[in-house]
Amino acid sequence: MKQKFKKITAATAALVLTCGCVVSGLCRPSTLSFAEGGSAKYTGTVDEDSKVVFYAGKSANYTVMSSIKSDDRPDTFVVPSVCMYGEPVSNYEKGDQRLRNIFALGYKSVDLTGSENVIVSDGIYELQDVAFKNTDNLKTVTLSDTVTVIGDLELDKDTVFRGHRGAFAERYAVSAGYTYEYTGDISGDGKIDAADILTMSQYFDGAGELKEDEAARADENFDAKLNVADFVLLKNEIIEPRVSAFGASFAGALASPDLKNISSISDKIDAEGYMKFAAASAKNVLVDTVDSKGEENPVYSPLSYYMALSMTAECAEGNTRDEIVKALGAEDIESVRKENDVLFRSINFDDFQAYCLLANSLWLNDKWEFKQDTLDLIAKDYYAVSFAKDFRNNTKQTEKEISEWICTNTSGKIKPEIKIEDPESEIMKIINTVSFKETWDEEFSETKTSAFHKPDGEDEDCKFMEKRENGKVGFADNFMFYAEDLRDGYKMNFVLPDEGTDIKNIISDSETLAGIYAGELDFANCSVTLTVPEFEVASKFDLIDATKQMGVSDAFDDLKADFNAVVDYDKNGIPGAKVSMIDHEARIRVDEKGCEGAAYTVVAIATTCPAPPDKQVGFTLDRPFFYYVTDKNNIPVFAGIVDNPNESPE
Repeated sequence: MKQKFKKITAATAALVLTCGCVVSGLCRPSTLSFAEGGSAKYTGTVDEDSKVVFYAGKSANYTVMSSIKSDDRPDTFVVPSVCMYGEPVSNYEKGDQRLRNIFALGYKSVDLTGSENVIVSDGIYELQDVAFKNTDNLKTVTLSDTVTVIGDLELDKDTVFRGHRGAFAERYAVSAGYTYEYTGDISGDGKIDAADILTMSQYFDGAGELKEDEAARADENFDAKLNVADFVLLKNEIIEPRVSAFGASFAGALASPDLKNISSISDKIDAEGYMKFAAASAKNVLVDTVDSKGEENPVYSPLSYYMALSMTAECAEGNTRDEIVKALGAEDIESVRKENDVLFRSINFDDFQAYCLLANSLWLNDKWEFKQDTLDLIAKDYYAVSFAKDFRNNTKQTEKEISEWICTNTSGKIKPEIKIEDPESEIMKIINTVSFKETWDEEFSETKTSAFHKPDGEDEDCKFMEKRENGKVGFADNFMFYAEDLRDGYKMNFVLPDEGTDIKNIISDSETLAGIYAGELDFANCSVTLTVPEFEVASKFDLIDATKQMGVSDAFDDLKADFNAVVDYDKNGIPGAKVSMIDHEARIRVDEKGCEGAAYTVVAIATTCPAPPDKQVGFTLDRPFFYYVTDKNNIPVFAGIVDNPNESPE
C-alpha cells in the first residue's frame, strides 16, 4: 500500500475537477451539481422549502451537493469540499465563476461505483440521509472533524468508520453499530501514542512499509496523501489529546470513567432526592434569578444543576458538604452518589437521531495538588473525567478547550465564552452538560398563526401547532395539565394556568410543583385539541443566589467553606477554598418535529483570601531589642541585642 498510496497521491495532488473544483485526492469527479442555499441561525436542520441550513447556532452560507461521480472509479474517493459555481457574477468579468463551499451531501449525491473507501473532506458539515449510492464495494468511510450532522446512511454493518478521537463521527459510528477506528492510531491498537509516531517516522525514512489500512489511519488531514503535515498533526494529537465524551480513552486525564462499559437501567428508578431538588429550585432559578439573556422565557435544566452541585458536594467536607447534600434533597452523600448513578444510567441514551446525553468533567489548575482518591471516586460514581490544565500560562487555550468540550457535549447547541477570571487563585471548574433531541410520537397535523397573550396584556401573532386526540387531562384549582408523548418514553408536559392566574405563582409553590412532578392531580379522559406555539428559548443564569436560597451558605464563605476533600490546604499553601461561580445556560427548541434542548452548569472553586487578623497591633522596633535565629527544630542558633542599628562593625 505504501507505494500505491504515495504514487497515486503524487499524481493527483493538484487535480482540477472538470467542473472547476480543486481537490487533492484520489478521485476526479466528472459530474458535479448542487443546490444553492442561504443563511440561518439554528442547528442541524435543512428546510426543504426555503433551503435554509441551521448549523451550530451561527449563520452559514451553504451549498448542498446533489450529484458527484467519477469516471475513473478510484479505490479511494475523496469528496471535495469546494467547487466553482459556473455562472457569471456581477463585478466580475464575463465567464468568471464563484467559489462555493460544499456544506452538505444530499440524498444519493455521491456515486461510489467501484470505490472501496470514501473520505469526506474537511469543511463538509452534513451528510443527509443515504448520501452515498452504489456502495456494493464500500469498506471504509472516513469523516473529517467538521461533520456534525449525519442522517441514516443505510450502509452495510461491516463498514468501518474512521475519524479523529472524540469527533462527532465517533458517536455516530458507536450509536449506529459500526466499527470505529481512530485516525492517528496507525497500529490499530486503540491508542494513539509514541509507537504510532515511530511507525510514521520509519515510513518517511524509507525504513518501513505501511499496510493499506495503516496508511489510511495515518492520513490526519483527510486528503489521501501522507506528508509532513500528517506527521505534525499526529504529534499534536499525542501532546494535546482531543477531549471525548463518547467512550474514547481520555489520554492525559488524572481520572476517567469507563463509559464504554456503562450498564443502562430500563426499569423505573427511585430519585426522590432529585425530585425534591427539581421542585425546590424552580422558583429560585426561574422566578428569582436574573436571566442575562432577557426577562422573557426563562429556561433551565434542574438535572444539570443537580449533577454539578452533586460533584461539588464530593469536593467538600464538614458542614459545607452537609448544606449542599441537604439542598440536593438527600440525607447523606451516599444517597447523592446513588441517585446520580441511577439518573446517569437511566437517562443516558443515544439512538443518534434521538438522544439524551449527559457528560461530567473536572478541569483542574495544575498549579495545585489534588487528592487522587476524590478524583477517582467522582470518575466512578459520577462518570466524570478530570483534566489537569495550565490555567496560568495557557489561560486562553484552556478556556477554549473547556468551551469546545461544552459545545461538543451539547451537540453544538451551546458554545459559551468561558473565562478563568484569576488563573493564580482558581482551583478548578466542575461541569455538567445535557444534550437532548426527540421527536413527537405522532407529529402535529396542522399549523396556524394566532395571537399569543403576553403578560403585559399585549398580543403577538405566533405560529401554533395543533392536533386532536384522546388523552388524560389533569385538573387543579387554578391550572390544567397535559402530557404529549415523545418517542422512547419521553413526554413533554404542559401546565396551563387559569385566566387571571400568574404561572409564576404556581411554580413558586414547591409543594404544588412537587405534586405536579409526581402526577398527583385529578385526571379525566378527554377529547383534546392541543394547540402549542412553536418556540425557541435560551437563558443564562448566575446561580449563586439561587443556591444560597436553598440553604447553602458555607460553600461561598471565605472562612467557613471546606473543600479539603479535593485539595489539601496545607500542602498547597492556601488559606482555604470556596465556590466563586455557578453559571448555568440552557436552550430549548420546540417545533412540528419534536423537541431539542441543551444545558450546562459550571461550578468554579477558587482560593480564599487569608483570614483577617483578630486585632491590629503596632510592633515597632524603635528601641533596643533582642533577637535570635533558630533551626528547623526551633533550636536557637544565633541570639543578640540591637542597641543601635546604625553602628557598623569594623
